[in-house]
Amino acid sequence: MGEAAVNSYVCSMRKLKYIMHVSLDGFYAGPTGEMQWIHMDNEIGKYVHQVIAPCDAVVYGRVTYELMKAFWPTAEQDHGAETGSHIAEHARWVNPVEKIVFSRTLTDASWENTKIIKEDIAKEMIRLKQKPGKDMVLLGSASIAQLLMTHGLIDEYWLTINPVALGAGKQLFKQRLNLKLVSTTAFASGAIGTHYVPA
Repeated sequence: MGEAAVNSYVCSMRKLKYIMHVSLDGFYAGPTGEMQWIHMDNEIGKYVHQVIAPCDAVVYGRVTYELMKAFWPTAEQDHGAETGSHIAEHARWVNPVEKIVFSRTLTDASWENTKIIKEDIAKEMIRLKQKPGKDMVLLGSASIAQLLMTHGLIDEYWLTINPVALGAGKQLFKQRLNLKLVSTTAFASGAIGTHYVPA
């Protein structure tokens, strides 16, 4: 396979986007896992939806998947009646979309269109990226993200930086990553949406 063909093949692979909320000092949760400091509203929700809407698969770790599974199947009926609500918009996307969960212990895949992958996370992600389809998005799931960062398998970082410094907590980045800033978006809440790609 020539260099041009290789480059074309690499460019045609599905991308993995990563979406996460972080504090000003780089934590995704407080010391005991608290996340009440995260600000989410329709403005930020619509911004996030523009990122995920072109994707045809969502990736989770077990903890994030179980939190999502407890909320989203009935979210549109329970919380999304308001016209234009980001909750309704996300529910209409996430419920039918393919859901991939990396977990060695999860056995309940009752949320529609869920597939559990138990072994060789990095190898399986490479295989998923090589399959035909649109891009994929990893939501939250810090431990999975950290593993995929180690293998260079995240193509885009979409981080919403909340205007709060926690001082201590669960750190998102545990290794050096060289990133290139693509864009920033300021929100009325004081949060900032940032889009990075590997440098």
